[in-house]
Amino acid sequence: LALLVLAHDPQTHGMLCVDEPERGIDPARIAAVMDLLQGIAVDTRKPVGADNPLRQVIVSTHSPSMLQRAPEDSVLFVRADEAVDQNGSRCRRARFLCLSGTWRAEDSGHASRDDLAAYLDPAPPREDAGRARPKRVVDREDMKQLPLFPPEDDR
Repeated sequence: LALLVLAHDPQTHGMLCVDEPERGIDPARIAAVMDLLQGIAVDTRKPVGADNPLRQVIVSTHSPSMLQRAPEDSVLFVRADEAVDQNGSRCRRARFLCLSGTWRAEDSGHASRDDLAAYLDPAPPREDAGRARPKRVVDREDMKQLPLFPPEDDR
């Protein structure tokens, strides 16, 4: 309800940060939530004005469904890397990677297919030390055609 109010209130501007908006949402409604979040953000193809207020929406998610529905040029993958600070001490830093072939690619590193594989394949096969594992839903031929489960050879 709060997102709907923000989407339709022209007085709302600035930045909105949402952590895992898909939590507690019926999976069939994730596309509608993504549309709503995109509707809140400024449309960069139009001039800023009363009907297109200056608003930025930042979403943090681990959901393959959310990632697959996001515009490719708006995706940033965050990876923790080791670095050395000014004092020579080792530390961890956040590195923001974009998808190749987008306008962001000029200014930052690229997220590789391996970086995104865990998000695009939510059910990787388990290694069960020689035991036969039960057939998973993702292993069914009729499910492999769904965009959520890309064929093995496409990874």
